[in-house]
Amino acid sequence: MAIVYGKSSQYLIRMEKLAQRKARIFSYLITIAVAFISAGILTAFFRELSLLSVALIILVCASLIYLTGRFYRHILESKLFRSGGKGEDLVFESLLKLPSNYIIFRDVVIPGVKGNIDFVVSGPNGIFCIEVKNHRGKITFRNNQLLRNNNFFEKDFMLQINSQSRNLNELLGQVLEEHRVEPVLVFSNPKTWVSLPSLSIQHVHVMHLRVLNNFILKRRPLSINNTLIERVLKGFVVQ
Repeated sequence: MAIVYGKSSQYLIRMEKLAQRKARIFSYLITIAVAFISAGILTAFFRELSLLSVALIILVCASLIYLTGRFYRHILESKLFRSGGKGEDLVFESLLKLPSNYIIFRDVVIPGVKGNIDFVVSGPNGIFCIEVKNHRGKITFRNNQLLRNNNFFEKDFMLQINSQSRNLNELLGQVLEEHRVEPVLVFSNPKTWVSLPSLSIQHVHVMHLRVLNNFILKRRPLSINNTLIERVLKGFVVQ
């Protein structure tokens, strides 16, 4: 079994809690708006409302529509972050099956760099920077764009993983001169089908979780100083 440093993504946990907190705030505001509208409607049964009162009720109704939209948006964000955590757990369970001469660094945070790296795997076959996505559907590539069910993703994952890999290269470049990090984009959802013209797209290895371990193990053996990498990276994960 591979050696492990780090634990479940603190970034995803924080973002899920933040989305839930925002959803609760908007639910309170929705309750207040509904109460105000109900009071206005009830008042209208007993006496004629002024133009100002009618205008206020219309304004609150419009606000209610906006608040409801924001509420469901944050509920969706919370579910997406939770789904992302589940996807990372699936990848972690798979990576654990690598031999004991591999080291897994989970939830790597580089100071001064936004976001985190889901996994860094170091072993006799190289250093791999792994970004996990738990989207379901058919993954294809057309016109320099990664697509899901022929639709664009919500962000440029290729740019994201290339940026993470570059940051990791700069960090490890302080102690390693020859070896470069290999960026890997992994889709972990069991209901995802990755159909690409080649394994490597725009310098990124894109694959489904089913083939990840096999891909790592079959890379050309390299002279990797795992002890040195371990010494550097274990300080950038939460134990």
